[in-house]
Amino acid sequence: MYTEKLSQLFDSCKFKQYGYRTELYIAKALEKYRSCKCLVYGAGRSATAVVNYLMRTANIHIEYIIDRSPQKKEIEGIPVISRELFSKINKEGDARYYAMVAVRTYGNDSMTTTDINRYLCSEKVIKIMKADVQLEYITKLEWYDFFICNRDRFCKNISLFGDKASRAVYYEFIRAYLEGHSYQGVTSPDEDKYFMLEDNVIQHLDDEEWINFGAFDGDTIFHYINNGCKYKRIYAVEGDVERSKKLMENITLLPLEFGNKIQIVNQYFGYKESTVDDYFADCRITYINMDIEGAEVDVIRSAQNVIRKNRPVMGICVYHKKDDLIVIPDMICKMVDQYSFFLRKYPSDVGEYFDGYFELNELVLYAIPNERLNKNNVELLSGGTVHE
Repeated sequence: MYTEKLSQLFDSCKFKQYGYRTELYIAKALEKYRSCKCLVYGAGRSATAVVNYLMRTANIHIEYIIDRSPQKKEIEGIPVISRELFSKINKEGDARYYAMVAVRTYGNDSMTTTDINRYLCSEKVIKIMKADVQLEYITKLEWYDFFICNRDRFCKNISLFGDKASRAVYYEFIRAYLEGHSYQGVTSPDEDKYFMLEDNVIQHLDDEEWINFGAFDGDTIFHYINNGCKYKRIYAVEGDVERSKKLMENITLLPLEFGNKIQIVNQYFGYKESTVDDYFADCRITYINMDIEGAEVDVIRSAQNVIRKNRPVMGICVYHKKDDLIVIPDMICKMVDQYSFFLRKYPSDVGEYFDGYFELNELVLYAIPNERLNKNNVELLSGGTVHE
């Protein structure tokens, strides 16, 4: 059901419209009252998102996309032409044009801005507007473009998830990016993050050996202990020196029976000279979590032997980079088999994150070896059987 629903979403996605005094409404007025035709200037990274936005949301027909050095013939069916060709077309015709500029440096780089304005003014374009002004308040242009261009991969990956809750979270997360909404789906309790205790899907061990990547000040460790989870060893990895000092202070507040089993590792991983495989080669790692600000792919790549040998439960953040939801599960699938995947969204700090990103964070991918699943609970969640 969700595969078809996601496919339909890609077919019909429309940005939510915010505000009224924006370039979008000026453009509509120009078309309605002055019979002008729309040009998009720039065929770079922003262009696909801008073109989709203008056509699908505002129902604005785009005549041409102009680029100084065209590298493609069309975007979403709209011809991409050179300045020289447009000048010829414009000279031979009698149409009036306005331009929506889809160049990321426009308005920030004076030389680029002056060059574009001079050219468009020489062509008697009656209005020049920065096309992505409204879009920047709604979504990340590069993310939107990536999601649209990788529609088939996103639609395929939804089948990875065996439970209804994961598929619903996946759908809502993508919908929010495509439509410019905040995330409006279900969130799980914050203290449940990385452990899925509420769903009781993971068989937690009494002698877990857990690598806590991005340990910060120890908040996740305290949640783990407070929830009654047991462990043989926790490797609290925090590369930032000042944060690791605070982490050390907080760990000393724990009773010795807990604190003595926590080892602070003050370094970064994911580089050739500092791999997880080398550092933890002799350890029996049963649990891994990561919230490391976009370094997740590099660290997973540097942990291939640890993952293959030990088959740990993994809780990995997949919201830092636009391709995380595709690349990270694909990497894990190539390393190990007989794993089941789940996806959960956790609460955001509204005050800190409501800045145009619309709380699209705190998304965690769980990769759980089937031998560590509470299968009866998984079947209750999914309404079916565990993916083998």
